[in-house]
Amino acid sequence: MIDKTGKSYELLVQIVFQAIVNQRGARNVVVERNVILKGKHGTSHQIDVYWKFALDHLEYETIVQAKDWKEPVDQGELLKFKAVLDDLPGQPKGIFISRSGYQKGARDFALAHGILVYELRETDLPPSVQVPNTGWATLKVLRMPLKGVIRAVDDDSTGDLYCMGFAWEVFWPEYSNIRFQPSLSWAQDEYPALDASGIYKITIPTWPLNELRIYTDGGEIVTNLLVLFRELAEALVKEGTDQRSVTHVFEKPSFLRTTSSLFPRIKVDSVSLDLKVERRSELRRAQMSNFPQWVLHQVNSGHADWFAVTPSAAALLPGKNSL
Repeated sequence: MIDKTGKSYELLVQIVFQAIVNQRGARNVVVERNVILKGKHGTSHQIDVYWKFALDHLEYETIVQAKDWKEPVDQGELLKFKAVLDDLPGQPKGIFISRSGYQKGARDFALAHGILVYELRETDLPPSVQVPNTGWATLKVLRMPLKGVIRAVDDDSTGDLYCMGFAWEVFWPEYSNIRFQPSLSWAQDEYPALDASGIYKITIPTWPLNELRIYTDGGEIVTNLLVLFRELAEALVKEGTDQRSVTHVFEKPSFLRTTSSLFPRIKVDSVSLDLKVERRSELRRAQMSNFPQWVLHQVNSGHADWFAVTPSAAALLPGKNSL
């Protein structure tokens, strides 16, 4: 546990839920921290955050339990929370918030008993997007939504904030069944003392595609198979398909070196292969230079809300490095 009272984390929970309530248009809202409520049998219950609001002339009550713990919350904590809910009059809704998530038993118990479970924490740097060396990616810059801005008292100098994001589309091509069509007439002229038909039995080295180079007759490098195959894959995607057998015909004299002592190089007229391109969409939220971001993730639905925190407010809140 970061601090035994957890007050700074409870304060953050209160501020975040106040921001959510304000944007949902609820009327007569009350969001209070560290409230004592009386149970049906006279028992007093300390409530981290008490939330009461009116919608369409109906009043709703929600109690929030916040745990700023290093370890995931266990099932025992949810059992105690359910007992508090059952003892309070009016059947209030229960919300449980944890920085470090939940053990499976706790999560399953909460979902089975209608308790909303959230994770609230400062975000980590997003993982880098993996682009294969055989493929490519496209990138779009866009605005990412922020549910609100967490400010300290009287801190209104920031105005509206937004976060930049990056929408990646990564293309993962697979190249298989590669077949070269060597030039038999060239082989007969180049190696008149040999049986030129042996050129068809030559095995191309199993090197990485970028090391299998195409040369001019003079030995200059024109391209390599990785570049060539990627161009074929990109053309396939532009055509609106993702799988097909393709053939590339070399318009100019093109040569491929081999490991054969009889035919150390061959002239190739074309290359055929089976192409398959898989697309993967990746969305990344950029870091804000002076404003840490916190995410409120609802485990029940998978929905997430993002908040920016001003520097003055961040100084009052527990940072992720304090874990």
